[in-house]
Amino acid sequence: MLRFALLAKLLNRKDGLTFIVHKRWKKKLRWITDSMKSKYEPSQLALKHFDRHYKSQFEEKWPSIRLALLSKQKYGALINNYGNPDEVEERLSELGAKDVLKSIRASLKIQNENIVKKDSTERLDTITAANPLPQNEENEESSNPKDDHQSSPAVYAPKIEYIIPEGFTEQMSQYIVQDQLVDDSDINVDIAVERKTFSVNEQLKCYVFDGSATRRFPPAKFESRTKSLLEYYLMDASSLLPVLCLDLQPGDTVLDMCAGPGGKSVAMLQTMHIGGIICNEVTPSRRRRLQDVLRLYIPKDMLDNEESFRLTGFDGTDWGDMEPDTYDKILVDVPCTTDRLSANENDNNIFHPRRLKEKNQLPPLQTELLMAALRSVKVGGTVVYSTCTMSSEQNERVIQKAVHTCLQTHDIVVTEVDLSPLTRSCDGIFNFHDRAKLGKIVVPNLSANFGPMYFCALKRLR
Repeated sequence: MLRFALLAKLLNRKDGLTFIVHKRWKKKLRWITDSMKSKYEPSQLALKHFDRHYKSQFEEKWPSIRLALLSKQKYGALINNYGNPDEVEERLSELGAKDVLKSIRASLKIQNENIVKKDSTERLDTITAANPLPQNEENEESSNPKDDHQSSPAVYAPKIEYIIPEGFTEQMSQYIVQDQLVDDSDINVDIAVERKTFSVNEQLKCYVFDGSATRRFPPAKFESRTKSLLEYYLMDASSLLPVLCLDLQPGDTVLDMCAGPGGKSVAMLQTMHIGGIICNEVTPSRRRRLQDVLRLYIPKDMLDNEESFRLTGFDGTDWGDMEPDTYDKILVDVPCTTDRLSANENDNNIFHPRRLKEKNQLPPLQTELLMAALRSVKVGGTVVYSTCTMSSEQNERVIQKAVHTCLQTHDIVVTEVDLSPLTRSCDGIFNFHDRAKLGKIVVPNLSANFGPMYFCALKRLR
């Protein structure tokens, strides 16, 4: 390290002395020089930021979330239906793992029945309001408290309002460079919330170990018939929730706008009944990884069928101009600070001083990607926005900004889809934070160490 420090010092000399240094060593020396400027490793810088930012966001819950964030992550095994799923499921069951999606389906059936029942009651209330009862019956009826959400069938509209607290600018400066800071305190978009029933595709199966078990799945093997596809895909099981929020139906045209590294694309293709999907990834290295993942889990004839599958490398922010009003469902799993990785790994950490500019540009980029998706989805279609960060500046605030801008510049009106039926069906599997102003968020917990995973579903009305 002393030699590197001396070389770095010589490299920065301004007395006219020239050194010929191999390009690879120059890059290494710059990295070391930047690291020497801070006494903290990138993961330590990330934790310092999280302590300052998330302590106020999660209050008394932050210490337990922090501990789980630094502990071993829990995984799920997404079964590959294009292999021998029955054989694989039997083997995983013998290991003690269970299909969590099976229990979610059973619970969701009850949630859907309650929604249908509630909608029927609200329609009856609407008819009754249009045809008033006689005075004595009306008085009797008025003594009964009404549901707060009956202004219209299946739709209610709470007011979403953000109040900028003291010190907000300092917190935002961690993400956005000073000349890009905009006071959005005047943004006050009323986002209606629409109730709907959900379904979990019967083909999707994801096995996890019960409770806080830290058991690891064995590495996936190639399936026994053709030996060309792997038996299951190991992933954070909470990563399936944005896919479930899309509520994919037969014939849906789907865009996975930021598809790398490929887990969510693999999950969508496991449903085996979507009308067509585009997996897009602008970063060449992530696109190569996405391509490799798809080849390991999806049959070659499906990937070669251009009518139902395309792998592209476009800039996602251009999609609204390229293909407006085109897709039934769009997943926007945007680049983010990737909290768990940032807190535990130093390699390629976005909190490294050399990546400061990239980190600062994240919220504007996320906003542009979501706006492009809202323009590219059909009227009546659904956009799901997701991240693996707990940052409200990269989650709720990005949605608020994108919805506001789309309304002002493109006259696009959206409603938030109420995800409560789905999240209630996941009780005991994932640990949800109950104070998200928009969407839902899974936060790490030692008893269910999945996440973080934020997701919000938006339906385009106009």
